[in-house]
Amino acid sequence: MGDAQRLGRINTRILEINAMIAVITEQKYNVQFEMNESNAQGDDFIDYIQEIAELDQTIWDLKVEKQRLIDLI
Repeated sequence: MGDAQRLGRINTRILEINAMIAVITEQKYNVQFEMNESNAQGDDFIDYIQEIAELDQTIWDLKVEKQRLIDLI
């Protein structure tokens, strides 16, 4: 019984991570769209790139966590 509950918790966490990745990916695309629409230049461009990089890093971190959980199964 304990193994089934453990697997259930891991699977639930993986589903949560997948949902977070989807939300953050959409945020990233929105920032990219906004950057293109505004014809950002100079400091504004740098700010957009930094925000995109931070979102990419968050996505990467979540994917690493997801893989760690998959390895536990």
